[in-house]
Amino acid sequence: MGSTRRPESHGLANLVLLCEDPCHRRVESHRTEALDFGWLVPQHKVPAEVPIFTRGFVLWLHDDGTSTQDAPCDGTSTEDLIIEHVEHGAS
Repeated sequence: MGSTRRPESHGLANLVLLCEDPCHRRVESHRTEALDFGWLVPQHKVPAEVPIFTRGFVLWLHDDGTSTQDAPCDGTSTEDLIIEHVEHGAS
């Protein structure tokens, strides 16, 4: 496990609680998918600017410990949002 001096890497927006099995195992075993879904954040990204795609909505974590939840209001499915996010090179 590496370390970083970037302050945003240690902020609350960079923390997601996962169950050990199967959730954490899935993130570690399927890293590309985890990056696409926002469950894993690369070092060069600001965690608060990376959306987390989850069951039916998009979640944004903030460094003050709060979060914002966006539901697709135009009928777009979560899967379509993920595809759009990935196609625009966000991962």
